[in-house]
Amino acid sequence: MGLPAVLALAAALSDAEAREQLQRAISHQRERRWEEAATDYRELLRERPDVVAARVYLAETLWRSGNVADARAELSAATSASPKPLLPLLLLARMDGSESQELAHRLPDTSVRAKLLENALLEGEAFVPLERPAIVLASMGDIDRALEDYLAAAEIDPWNVDLHRHLGAAFFKASRNVEAAGAFGKAVTLEPKDAGSWGQLGSSCLRLQWWDKAIEAFEKARALSGDQPGGLLALGYAYERKPDFERALSFYKRAGELSPAWAQPPYRMGRTLMKLDRREEAERELKRALEIDSNLAEARCFLGALYLENRDLVSATRELELSVSLSPRYAKAHFYLGQAYLRAGRREDATAELARYEQITRETGDIDPN
Repeated sequence: MGLPAVLALAAALSDAEAREQLQRAISHQRERRWEEAATDYRELLRERPDVVAARVYLAETLWRSGNVADARAELSAATSASPKPLLPLLLLARMDGSESQELAHRLPDTSVRAKLLENALLEGEAFVPLERPAIVLASMGDIDRALEDYLAAAEIDPWNVDLHRHLGAAFFKASRNVEAAGAFGKAVTLEPKDAGSWGQLGSSCLRLQWWDKAIEAFEKARALSGDQPGGLLALGYAYERKPDFERALSFYKRAGELSPAWAQPPYRMGRTLMKLDRREEAERELKRALEIDSNLAEARCFLGALYLENRDLVSATRELELSVSLSPRYAKAHFYLGQAYLRAGRREDATAELARYEQITRETGDIDPN
């Protein structure tokens, strides 16, 4: 078949129609309605031969229903069209009872191959999504290889919302935040009513300091799922950094009302009130946070910073030393403790604390002492 004919076939179904037909086929496969699933996949492939995911899932369906020869032929066609995803190679290995040279080359560690074959292809399962090998790799801590497989799977299964969610989470874990935002953005485009993906998109935007985009995403999540303490706290933080301190305070307050045993809302309120120079209110909120969780190093740190502003060096030093002992890697505590020591004339101690602050900020990228 020539290229113009293929393009004409590909145009027969729109993306929306093809996605709907693919989902119908997958539903039939999950229900073990093998003949209906196979018919759906074949009809889709006749009109959209570019939907390689349908060929992989057709092969799964044929294999599960006992038609191994046709399943093998479909997988060979899928790997010829898109050689990068791991699932077709794993399915072929399970069907043939032996691992191909390509699979061994891609995954040279035999224990990794064995774990993938065991955990990606669960015995008796009707449907294995293309992202399953990447999920297993991510669970093993192999984020780089998981991302490689997620991306390969996304190329041939672009309408798979779960795949984009998992891809976004892996990018987020790897601190590849622009790509995480892109993956979660794709997920909410495909499923606009998915509150979880909107929230994850907001968290990615927070890391990128895209405050307005974060606010938009968190507000979408809130509209879909109602007021949730964690979402309200994140929304408050986005407004705090925008900055719109009064809006931030309103969201922190609401989060605290919904979750009164959680120390984070009053802690965040205390920090924000400090920025507004409302010191008495800030002290009250920080102390309230510590009544809930006396080991919250961040609240100790900013209570100490508040005492430092009020020139109470004894109280400031006490709280800041305790914050450092509770969380030695919390850079801001070292910064403010260094300032307290400096004001107290303890220059050697101050130099040591500020050096520790600089070391931690270099290692973590946290350069904001406020």
